Amino acid sequence: MSELKLSPWGDRLYIILDEPKESVGAIILPERHSERSRVATVSAVGKEVKHIKVGNKVLISYYTGVFIHLPDFAFRGKEDLHRIVREDEILAKIVGDYTPPFYIRIWRKLKVFFNRIQRRLNILEHKHGL
Repeated sequence: MSELKLSPWGDRLYIILDEPKESVGAIILPERHSERSRVATVSAVGKEVKHIKVGNKVLISYYTGVFIHLPDFAFRGKEDLHRIVREDEILAKIVGDYTPPFYIRIWRKLKVFFNRIQRRLNILEHKHGL
């Protein structure tokens, strides 16, 4: 297999989203509970891009850009991680390395988990007239 090399036109960038985390500390999350990553690494830039360079980490919206689906390259199964975006679609360039403290990450995951349990209990109560 050959390695994919893209040279975006104009003000476009080729980005690869960071893989979603499958665990938080010692808690392993099922695939449906892992968050979609919105942080990406810039792999190639067009000639008109002014503020972002190859290797920068950027923050994008969930559905920004065009997904790349090329059948014979090494990223098979991870097509949704490769995108072409315009420079003005980038929300922010990440400077430094910030990770929320462990207890905040766990709290967020537990909050989502308990909200889902509460919704299911409400459905059961309504269904059975409790």
